[in-house]
Amino acid sequence: MSINHLIILLFIQANHFKMYNSLVIIRKVYSYHDEIHKNIWRMSEEIASRYFGNYQCVAVFGDMVHSRVKLGVPTIWVRIPLEKENDTDHYILKALNASCEAFIIQLAEPEPFIRKLLKLYKKATQRRNRKVLLLPKAASKDALNSDNVLKMKELTFLPDLVVAKLNTSSERETNFTIQLFTHKYVGKEDSESPVLLDVWSQGKFLSGRNLFPDKLSNLMGKPLKYATFTYPPYAITQEEANPPVYDGTEVSIALEFSKMCNGTSEFIVDSVNEFGEVWENDTGNGILGNVVEDRAYFGFGSLDLWLYEYQHLDLTYPYIRTAVTCLAPQPLRLPGWMTVILPFSLEMWWCLALFTVLAIVTHYLIDRASIALLKGTLEEQDLAEGASFGESTLLIVGLLLLQTPDDDIRHSGVRGPNRHVVNWLHVMFMLVTASYAGGLASVLTLPRYWPPIDTMADLAASNVPWAATHEAWAYVLRGATDYVTSHVYKQFHVYKKEELRRRSTSRDLAFAIERLPAGSDVLPAMSCNPLRRPRGHYAIGDFISEESVSYLRIMTEDVYWAHVTSYCRKGSPFLESYNRLVHRLIDSGLIRAWEGQVVRKFLPDRVQRAVRQSGDTVTEAEPAILEIQHVQGAYFILFFGLAASLIGFFGEIGVAHYRKKGKEHN
Repeated sequence: MSINHLIILLFIQANHFKMYNSLVIIRKVYSYHDEIHKNIWRMSEEIASRYFGNYQCVAVFGDMVHSRVKLGVPTIWVRIPLEKENDTDHYILKALNASCEAFIIQLAEPEPFIRKLLKLYKKATQRRNRKVLLLPKAASKDALNSDNVLKMKELTFLPDLVVAKLNTSSERETNFTIQLFTHKYVGKEDSESPVLLDVWSQGKFLSGRNLFPDKLSNLMGKPLKYATFTYPPYAITQEEANPPVYDGTEVSIALEFSKMCNGTSEFIVDSVNEFGEVWENDTGNGILGNVVEDRAYFGFGSLDLWLYEYQHLDLTYPYIRTAVTCLAPQPLRLPGWMTVILPFSLEMWWCLALFTVLAIVTHYLIDRASIALLKGTLEEQDLAEGASFGESTLLIVGLLLLQTPDDDIRHSGVRGPNRHVVNWLHVMFMLVTASYAGGLASVLTLPRYWPPIDTMADLAASNVPWAATHEAWAYVLRGATDYVTSHVYKQFHVYKKEELRRRSTSRDLAFAIERLPAGSDVLPAMSCNPLRRPRGHYAIGDFISEESVSYLRIMTEDVYWAHVTSYCRKGSPFLESYNRLVHRLIDSGLIRAWEGQVVRKFLPDRVQRAVRQSGDTVTEAEPAILEIQHVQGAYFILFFGLAASLIGFFGEIGVAHYRKKGKEHN
């Protein structure tokens, strides 16, 4: 064998030895990764059985998901290939709407996924706080992505987050551990700092601590931001004062919540946009905008249960029953010329006019029929010329006014049936005239006014616009199908405070106010008398003064009633504890007590009293002296009659003169 053949043989043997060693190493690496993978999912099974056992379902997202793992709870498995990690909206939303209360995530880039998950909370129909477990990848050696997750600002609304990190420095190590971290969350500073919860080693947890501790019971001074604006008695914000003043019924609830959670209250005040709006892209302004854009944890300020806003936000338990009514223009006294027509209603006047015409026609026809059918002697027939239509008209109108018929109208012809007709008409007209006289005496004794605006139907029939400073006052009426409510909604207008203040004495605009529950002796729903007005407090804008109330009158009926609530983010972790506080405050009666305190402290008592008394009927104690305005109607009729007589007189002279000239010409 030559030296060249020997070298080639040695080279081949050496390569075979290297390939064998490489295969052994690869097999060991795969075995090592498989061992890590098994431990990760064994740990996940332990966490699921301990913390997720009562959940409706758990969603698992990853690029190497194996459904053979049994978590002991209904599970949605979603495998996301590495190249499609950004195309997951449909699957996340499906899991959210399936009421999954926990998410297990094992992705190479978890940060975009968690950001997208929290964003899709706002699109989901199921609303609840969820737990998130972030698992490492078995083949990953870099934990930088997990560290970035803990620094995300979006985690403000995700306190229950656990990040698992693989603790190994070499792939050849067999004694690896899995460290479980969460973010500090509480405190004024360093809330994103990682906190070690436990360590998984050799198939068990070393310390056995709670992986999802209650971080909300003690926030250690963490700022809690609330969105509102000054609207007494719900919220009083005087930030320019030293120290700033924050008071009001709902502000007190927020302060109590911060005290209960050991947090620091911060208020975002938007006096320009007030209640605010929410748009389709989950942005907005005012209170609602600050909440939907995650600038505030809760928003309040007499916010009602609104359907459209509920699709983008979540609601707390309602704690105040309020009602919106109007200060409508006070009805004016009817003009004096209407005195003569007030004793009868419009329907009565129409009936009287129709009956008078019918009586005239009947008298004329019976008179003609009497002459034609009831024959007398030739002398009587010659005298019986009968009454003309004009004479019948004068006779019936005279009877209506209780005037005796003129002798010239009493014909000597055959008039037997007409005698009975005239007698019965005389009796009937006497009763009508007596009724009119009694009604006229009542009108002259008691002043009469234009119909007041007391109900929704009155407001719709009057076409008087009603207004407030924001469209939220009419949100409840949106989409109404009945005529009255939809018509009233169309009458609503939004004006600035300066315009409302200017028109508060113009009698051409109604003003929306709130009827509050505290201080009421009776609620409308509990009263047997629907016209009884509750004596309570009112939320009135500062553009209504005591002077302007003298031009206005509170409606008897409410435009609508509603429940006041607070708005928060969908899936807010604070909602459950906030609702518990609300129930305790309602049971203790503190909310109503706070309302009374704020009303007495910040709202003008004279305006409150004036509004309460504006709906009372005030009668004059002394008899009124008759004045010219009381008899204006009679003088109007007199002048009308004189004018008609003069016109008729000169008309007859003109006609007679015209006929005379015509005869002379012929």
